[in-house]
Amino acid sequence: MTDSQITFDPRNPRTPNEVRAALESILGDGMVTEEIWRHLVAGAHVTSVLQMRHDMNWLADEVHRLRKLKGLPIVGERRIPDIVEKRKDYRHKRAEVVSLLRAREAAADLGVQAFREQHLGRKLLKSSDVEAWVNEEAAKSGPPTWWLRGIPVPSNRKLRQRLDNKAGVFTVPPLCISRERPAEGCQLHLLRYGVPGAPRLRVVPTVAGSVLEELRVTSATLAKRVGWSEAAAVLFILTGATPLMEPIDWILEVTRGRVVLEIDAAMTPREVADAYLEARRALTEERPRMLSEKHLALATWIAEQPLNDLRSSKERMRAWNKGKRKRGWTYNRPENFARDVEAAERRLLRWFLPKRGRGASGAVLRMESAAHEIPSPEKRGKR
Repeated sequence: MTDSQITFDPRNPRTPNEVRAALESILGDGMVTEEIWRHLVAGAHVTSVLQMRHDMNWLADEVHRLRKLKGLPIVGERRIPDIVEKRKDYRHKRAEVVSLLRAREAAADLGVQAFREQHLGRKLLKSSDVEAWVNEEAAKSGPPTWWLRGIPVPSNRKLRQRLDNKAGVFTVPPLCISRERPAEGCQLHLLRYGVPGAPRLRVVPTVAGSVLEELRVTSATLAKRVGWSEAAAVLFILTGATPLMEPIDWILEVTRGRVVLEIDAAMTPREVADAYLEARRALTEERPRMLSEKHLALATWIAEQPLNDLRSSKERMRAWNKGKRKRGWTYNRPENFARDVEAAERRLLRWFLPKRGRGASGAVLRMESAAHEIPSPEKRGKR
């Protein structure tokens, strides 16, 4: 079997396959369904990127627009950070004051100060100039760097750590990555930042040792320390704008249909309940339907069947009927049995995923399957 080359420059893809791979590196696997991809190809959107009339962020915006039009979840979406406007009368809300104090702490961060002095000449950018500055730095850097992951260290190698200003881990003797000793995979480092008026955050892959990679690392460190998103930290480092720290932040774990709330302890129970309702509406407008005793028993029976069950619906129906079933629980038609099996599983595991998404135009996009449609990245919102 012939090996294939998988690395490419996602900022300048050369083939349709590279365009799709670049899209998925920006948006996450599963966001670009087969039907959406066919639309992008038929509508000449892919051709427009290949001919460099538009960039990958423009194409990602189009995918978001199509998914919203069809009523499909927007996975991995991040809001462009809201900015605290300083007022002369000092009549700020609590969240705004907390944000201003956090920004004061962030401004004292040595990493932030060093980046601003070395790469901005201590002159902050205007928000409207951020995208042009990022694009200019990306052009200077050259093709983005691919990073290997999941590299096993053999027992005959010793791990050492550098303690100078280029901290890192290495092996003695050096480790060889080859066809016989491969890494598990590769990935890009992505810098996410906000642009005023844009529908979603911008994404640009970085180059090892570049200004943008240093900005990505600095913003990630600052975000963990202060409690911002990385995109908010980037905006602060470059412009000095104070990101608003919302008192309630929610995350949707779309694959599991769960809502995770991060709450300021000063919030009232009513405010928490309102935030939960908002988050749940962002996940789905559907409500979970209670399962009857019969459907719950049917789902339990399905869970106990072997994974490699190749029986037809008719054969499975007969096996179900042979059990000690209550009156009215047996089936005569295989199609009704298969329908109820699918309904029972869906109401338990995927009740929040509509069978069809219907947008304002009335157009319908059928869901391919839960596994293909919804990847692992999360969806985030704020109050």
